[in-house]
Amino acid sequence: MDEGKRAGSTSSDQATSASDGVSQALVFDHLVKRYELAYSDRPEQTRAAVWLAERLGVGARVLDVGCGSGVPTARQLVDAGIQVVGIDISPVMISAAAAAVPEAALHTCDVLEFTEIGFDGAVAFFSLLMLPRSGIQQALAVLHKAVKPGGYLLVGMVEADLDAEAVSFLDTDVRVSGYRRDDLHRVVEQAGFTVLELRVVSYTPALAEAELETHLYVYAQRPRLVGSRVEQASLRYSSAMTEVGLPGATRDFGGLVSRTPSRVVRPAYAAEIADLVRDSVVARAGVAVVARGCGHSSRGESLTEGIAVDMRGMARVHEVGEDRVVVDAGATWREVLEATLQCGRMPPVLTDYLDLTVGGTLSAAGIGGTSHIHGTQAANVLELEAVTPAGEIVTCSPRQRSQLFDALRSGMGRHGIITKAALRLTTAPKAVLSCRVQFASAAELIAAQGRIHADFISGQVKSSGFELKAVVYDASGPPQGLAPIDVEELAFEDFADRMRPDVEKLIELGEWDCPHPWGQVIVPAAQAAKLVEATLAETSPADIGLSGVILIKRFSPGPVPMLRAPSDAVLFALLRTASPGCATAAQMTVANDQLYDRAEAVGGAPYPPRPTPAHSR
Repeated sequence: MDEGKRAGSTSSDQATSASDGVSQALVFDHLVKRYELAYSDRPEQTRAAVWLAERLGVGARVLDVGCGSGVPTARQLVDAGIQVVGIDISPVMISAAAAAVPEAALHTCDVLEFTEIGFDGAVAFFSLLMLPRSGIQQALAVLHKAVKPGGYLLVGMVEADLDAEAVSFLDTDVRVSGYRRDDLHRVVEQAGFTVLELRVVSYTPALAEAELETHLYVYAQRPRLVGSRVEQASLRYSSAMTEVGLPGATRDFGGLVSRTPSRVVRPAYAAEIADLVRDSVVARAGVAVVARGCGHSSRGESLTEGIAVDMRGMARVHEVGEDRVVVDAGATWREVLEATLQCGRMPPVLTDYLDLTVGGTLSAAGIGGTSHIHGTQAANVLELEAVTPAGEIVTCSPRQRSQLFDALRSGMGRHGIITKAALRLTTAPKAVLSCRVQFASAAELIAAQGRIHADFISGQVKSSGFELKAVVYDASGPPQGLAPIDVEELAFEDFADRMRPDVEKLIELGEWDCPHPWGQVIVPAAQAAKLVEATLAETSPADIGLSGVILIKRFSPGPVPMLRAPSDAVLFALLRTASPGCATAAQMTVANDQLYDRAEAVGGAPYPPRPTPAHSR
């Protein structure tokens, strides 16, 4: 409920306090002071109003359903130049709103009796929940008529499976209704709106006796009608989805391929991508629509001459729970980790470099130092939302649309654009012990990686030999059976972000901007040592570059069918840099092709898969 308001009347047995029989409007008139103290600060509601004002612009007309005292929403919209019409069934609330927002047109009115039309948008923050579910559906139908085609609807609700049921609220009995998030999504769409986004926010009112609530915010749009068909794309392109000149959109981190996109867009919602894919011009011309995160692909996988979709416009971390986090595909692993660490949780697998997007690594697989225990990042996905090549927004999981779920993970974007992911979480350590151990051969290093008990393992080829990094979480000593040459204790946050100083140094030296013809293969562990030794025998320091790195990681892929990897696998990665005075990028690329052929001959495969024309669809 927004500022102690209600949206409309219901029958007396559904809309009265269970304790004294007075109307709910009078109940909330009585509670308004306590309510405003408890619910004065709702950041997500404020953000939603900003979102609406930015899309509509000065002079637009917005209906505020259950406007209450007019604070914060009506006041906020008017200050942004919006013409606000506010309705509330409570005369007391309308009087308060008139004092707080004298510029608004205010009416004591039941939403079910409201007949005015032609609004550019409507908001109903925590007001519809005062109706029975049948009344909520009727109210949404009224709002569908009130809002112009192409206009927006924002709805705020408390998540609850209730239908006009009596609950205790601020020590007073009231009757409220609610929906689970999937049901609310369905009800809004059944009313004729397209749901752009449903945000889930945990909120604790500012009262000692208050309990944690789950708030649902629906961002929806009434489809624009063109002739006899629905068409939202033209509105979204002009008002919601940002057209950008993405710096560096013609190249990626690899620096081997250059393609100039015909257009670069930055959507905020999956529905905008879906409309783009479905757009008739795009469909008829066969224009490629390619997702791009931070541009860290190395062989041109994220480049296109069609439409580049900058996924960084979708970078929200929506919901952090005990066992899962829901994030946009454009969020980086750094942003995900920062959010989850606040709750003492973390994704089981992190990439060494955190400034990669979730959607990007899930489309490849995502191999990290804990993958010997937890599998790849793609193996730790609970659910995905994606836009298919047909322009449909679908949700998939191991139990729902499982074939698509399997095709998206490590699918390199060939089967759709991942827009949101639910990721598994585990307990985050407070500190780590990082141990370095030296070995004389690749065979010894790989054998040790399969034998030791450590939370994190990685291997690196150095001039001094083969070095194992074994890391244990919250431990008093190194793993048994190791003779480390160095042991370092670190806060977990520092360990997770260990690459930051190196990256800053490479940027300063100019190495970060050099081409990076990375050659990475996944091979069976039993075949790995021979392949590594044979490759290294043909590789000089100049073939790697001044800042190049050679990694060896033994891991288990987990249940990711699209990833060509045995259950006991080794990632062999020559992370080359075409530094000045070293081998050229072209020469390094030839060497990588030889590595791929050698890996395939022993049952391995390039990682990520070699790009094909399908990658740009």
